[in-house]
Amino acid sequence: MTLRPTAPLIRLIAGLLLLAVAGLLIADRPEPGVAGLLAASVFATAIPIGAVFLLLVMALTGGRWQRELAGGTEGLARLAPIFVVFLPLLLFSPTLYGWHGMERDSTFRALFLNEWSYALVTIGLLLALLIAPWCATRSRATAAVALILFVILQGLAVGLWLMPLAPGYFSSGFALYVLSLQVNIALCLLVLSAPAARTPLSGTLLLVAVLFWLYFAYIQYFVSWNVNSAAGLEWFTPRSAGLWRYVEYLLAASGVLPASLLLLPPVRQSRRWVVALAAIILGGKAVECLWLALPGRGGLAVALVSGAGLMLAASASLRPPREARP
Repeated sequence: MTLRPTAPLIRLIAGLLLLAVAGLLIADRPEPGVAGLLAASVFATAIPIGAVFLLLVMALTGGRWQRELAGGTEGLARLAPIFVVFLPLLLFSPTLYGWHGMERDSTFRALFLNEWSYALVTIGLLLALLIAPWCATRSRATAAVALILFVILQGLAVGLWLMPLAPGYFSSGFALYVLSLQVNIALCLLVLSAPAARTPLSGTLLLVAVLFWLYFAYIQYFVSWNVNSAAGLEWFTPRSAGLWRYVEYLLAASGVLPASLLLLPPVRQSRRWVVALAAIILGGKAVECLWLALPGRGGLAVALVSGAGLMLAASASLRPPREARP
């Protein structure tokens, strides 16, 4: 007799209890609480979003990395139902974003920045996450169309989830920056969960993903400060004040240091090194989700409790990836 089958149930119950505690904290202080829930949601939903992006790119390119990581990627993509966390965010979105008092200086913003768009785009992205794995198994043409539509939906969703936190802020590259964050989170989890025999290319893939993130993160920062626009300052000023200033240095180090080490072939080809660096990168991305949502609002306790609850509940449905076929 073994108790192993009960482990997922225990994780699910523990996760739901933590989410209940987070709900009590939000009820006590809604505004910071919802910001904390947003931070946790951005991290948790990054897993299926990043996994589906990788799955569609694999379908287009093929090759060894598809054979090594496809099974684990499909498993992470099946976590799309975690989007249920956006239900309370939808209910509290006027508190978080201030839709009704927000200045709308164009027809597009007037039509886009509201609860209905928030709900429709989020549901649309969830449907895309559910359909995309099927598209990846059809043909390259189907995968290509699915990838284009998926990136568009992801961009619209990011434009509603995060950019309205600074109402005047807009950046055409922001969605790609967040996509790079989501891909890094998914890939790090793949590296950490994959059997050792399946990861000879993991170091190279991790290096590409980190460089992808470094480029888009730097461009966002550089353009906003270089142009010295009021909108860019509105976004970055609270994220560069107080303790958040040091968080910025931590985020940069969590990308630059692993990327520098992964440039070395002995490090890139070592399973231990790659796993350790994937853990560092994943930790940096978790902190980055806090940095995106919390400055000027608070809600750290809710972010940590709800994030732990979401991850425990989600892990209850995961199964270890099967060994790669020769």
